[in-house]
Amino acid sequence: MKIGTEADALLSDRVKRLKDSLLTQQVRLSCERVRALLDAWKESEGYPAVIRSARVLDKYLRGMTLYIDENSIVGSLTKYRNGVNPYPEWAAAVLKEGVQHSAAGAGVKIDPADIPLIDECVDYFSTRCLNYQALQAYRRRHPEIPTDDLRTALLWIEHPAWEPIGGTTVDFGKVLNIGLEGVIEEAKAELAKLFPGYLSDFRRKHFLDAVIIVCEAVIAWAERYADLAADMAAKEKDLQRKRELEETARICRRVPAKPATSFREALQSFWVIHLATTMEAHQIGFSPGRFCQYMYPFYKMSKDQGMSREEALELLELLFIKFTETQRYCHAIHFQGTQLHQGQNLNIGGLTAEGEDATNEVDFLVVEAYKRARLIQPSLTLLWHNKLSPEFMNAVLDLCKTGLGQPAFVNCDVSILRLLNKHGKNGMTLQEARAFNVIACVDAVAAHAADNVWETPINMPKILEVTLNNGKDPRTGLQLGPKSREAKDFRTYEELNQALRKQLEFYLPAFREVNLTCMNYATEMHPMPLTSALIDDCIKRGKALIDGGARYPTGDGACPVGMIDLANSLAAIKKIVFEDKKLTMQQVMDALRANFKDDGHLEVQHLLLQAPKYGNDDDYADSIAKEWYDFFCEVHNRTKTHLGEDSIMPYALSVSVHLLFGAVVGALPSGRKAFVALTDGVISATPGTDRSGPTALLNSAVKVLDPQKYATTSSLI
Repeated sequence: MKIGTEADALLSDRVKRLKDSLLTQQVRLSCERVRALLDAWKESEGYPAVIRSARVLDKYLRGMTLYIDENSIVGSLTKYRNGVNPYPEWAAAVLKEGVQHSAAGAGVKIDPADIPLIDECVDYFSTRCLNYQALQAYRRRHPEIPTDDLRTALLWIEHPAWEPIGGTTVDFGKVLNIGLEGVIEEAKAELAKLFPGYLSDFRRKHFLDAVIIVCEAVIAWAERYADLAADMAAKEKDLQRKRELEETARICRRVPAKPATSFREALQSFWVIHLATTMEAHQIGFSPGRFCQYMYPFYKMSKDQGMSREEALELLELLFIKFTETQRYCHAIHFQGTQLHQGQNLNIGGLTAEGEDATNEVDFLVVEAYKRARLIQPSLTLLWHNKLSPEFMNAVLDLCKTGLGQPAFVNCDVSILRLLNKHGKNGMTLQEARAFNVIACVDAVAAHAADNVWETPINMPKILEVTLNNGKDPRTGLQLGPKSREAKDFRTYEELNQALRKQLEFYLPAFREVNLTCMNYATEMHPMPLTSALIDDCIKRGKALIDGGARYPTGDGACPVGMIDLANSLAAIKKIVFEDKKLTMQQVMDALRANFKDDGHLEVQHLLLQAPKYGNDDDYADSIAKEWYDFFCEVHNRTKTHLGEDSIMPYALSVSVHLLFGAVVGALPSGRKAFVALTDGVISATPGTDRSGPTALLNSAVKVLDPQKYATTSSLI
């Protein structure tokens, strides 16, 4: 029996058709948002940025081409089912240079008729986009730092300069319970308190006006779907399909404007809000969060009124198809670094605010629907704790056995302690911390209460390579960092270690300042009024979420990638060169430059590979990994957030950046050959080097990285 055949047999004919047709479609670029963007910017020249942002979304939602297919949940990002929108107001070069896409592994299809519009957009935003403005500002301040050279040499990804800032969960439950009309009333009530003669109130007024514009635009968008469904129903001959379309029209006239009154209404309301916030700034990590919690009352309502389990499952399967239709347009380097991981993370399990098991019937339904649908989105994360029932854990383990790689497991106790450590001084309570959710891949955050911005990953083995070459990149010949000395001139391990520290003290503040400059420009140029309206305290404060509006305005800092490769390399040099004196630094460098290709260099590689390696519960290598994780955190935290907050933490994960970064790193003293992938995860062992069993690897892992110092940690162990 083929994989998936048994699960497919449980799917309805409608779900099968939608799934099969989805998986055969090429991703297409839609230029309707580009047209709306250009028109809105030209029409709003001189307006406050938050009003301009609101007008872009308003124009797009009121004008985009709509379609309705068999799926009873309606709404899409573009006029195409597998369509993507570019965001040239962030980086016009991305639209100019083209894209790659995970679904096809090739270019996104572009209609030749759209090329003139693309050219017009690139020309208009070439000097107006955030990427240009922010990097020019940084270069004026630091003409001595060769930012283009650093990009070339390290494949440095200054994330906020290239793509919209994402990674959050909005308060879906709020919309389900009071509707967008309730959100509008909340904004109007705050407006009534203002005196625009005060500068602070003047700025708050612009934000609240923008909130009203975008909420009304989303309501109008849903009503357009209602009109389309009603028109289709009037022409439909099949009575069953006619009734379905009429019901769709009724639902879209009600939600998300008003509170939901059934499970299907709640799902439709959720989906409209998820899409609209995604459209506003489409980046990794717009996540459903604690979906099962805010959906349960509406599921119970419909169940009590006669909805069957199979009907609920089909609705969830149809929702998962909609998630999988949601694609992203990005720069080629970001494609290589993330493989377009969408990070639409739906959480199951977890605790209540009182510390009890939060699992309900919707959790079980989500697990079963995921097992049947076998799609790649949404991502699932189990918020694990020791009060989960055996029945639910068995259901989760059955899903694990399918080989889908879902769900991820996140420890509630560790995540709660981390959040209290990060936000406790800003007033976070234990009850709030227990209600956390996971966004993107493994980032545990305060549910709909934090800005969750994040900075760039940093290529740690490349910094070692530069250190060993007196500040130069041996691949390009560029002088990147400060000169220290040639590798052969290091007389002790400590001299090398100190030189490496100085390189990090040069790179890390420079990288972070670029990212923070970009975030400041994002705050000034591209506030997100719709997303902000559904983040705690933004309406009350009258500020966008990345402008200090969020209750806990602290995201994640920079991310060290390849730290285990660094630790293994340093352990090899320390042991083989400086302690055992089996090799000289010159011999090591000659072998690295030759990429261990001939017999003499193979012997050097053999000796380096025999040195202590992380992952064997051996303090020799493990202590070096710990030292460097701790030192990275120390240097990192010398710089605050873009809002001046000092509760910033680095994060630690790799997604697939270890592949991208490895492609620019030559041979390493760990014995790794040139230009192959770095070690994956964060505290994973380099494949083949953990030879003492899984318990030893776990013991190494818990020693080296303090989860209370890093905002997010992930590993494949």
